[in-house]
Formats: sequence, structure tokens, C-alpha cells
Amino acid sequence: MMRAVFKRFGLMLSDWLRRVRHAWVWIVLQFAGVALLIAIGLLWTRIPEKHVWQVLLTLLLPLLLAAGFVVIQAGTFRGFLHPGTEGTRRIPLGWGAATLLIWIAIIFLGRFIAYDHIWGSLSGSKA
Repeated sequence: MMRAVFKRFGLMLSDWLRRVRHAWVWIVLQFAGVALLIAIGLLWTRIPEKHVWQVLLTLLLPLLLAAGFVVIQAGTFRGFLHPGTEGTRRIPLGWGAATLLIWIAIIFLGRFIAYDHIWGSLSGSKA
């Protein structure tokens, strides 16, 4: 019984190591990219809004930051999937990122709906 458990654990560990070796570039990009995007986000708060181009940059930069986070996350997930299997088709990065956004929206909407009664009581609604 115990031998089977350790054998299963060894297989899971070797599979995880194989996946990490396959996706090491995405893992490094994950850490460096997230740190860079956070730094850019902090700099974004310092942009003055005197000129039109600064206002446009203030509106565009959050969208680019969000897209950067999604691409890094989707790329890392893809890097961990199916390492070393040749001849299999993979989902393009754009579809993976879109799927990730859909799941984020579903989870956020589910939590928003679950706490709807709290929002109603905070707004002073009598419903």
C-alpha cells in the first residue's frame, strides 16, 4: 500500500519537474514580467494629465498592463501543458488568454452575485 503511494508521488514529482524544465522560460518571464508590470503600474500613477497625450496614456496604460498580465499568465499555463508531446496541436495563446479572462469574469460575477444582499444593505435599499 505505502509503496504504491510513494510510487505515485514519485511519478507526480517527475512529471512536475519535466513540466518545469519545459516551461522554464515562461516561469522566468512570469517573475520578471510581473515585477516589471507592477513597476510600470506604480509609474502610471505619477503621470500628470496636463496634455492630451498624457490623458490618452493614462487611459491606455491600464489596458496594456492588464493585457500584459493576461499574456504572461496564459503563456505560463500553456508552458506547463503537454510538455514533450510532438505532433499534438496546442491552443493559440490568444484563445488561452481569452479563456482565462472569461473564467476571471465568471468568478468575479459569481462573487458579486453572492454578495448582492450586502450591497443592497449598504446602499440603504429597502428591498
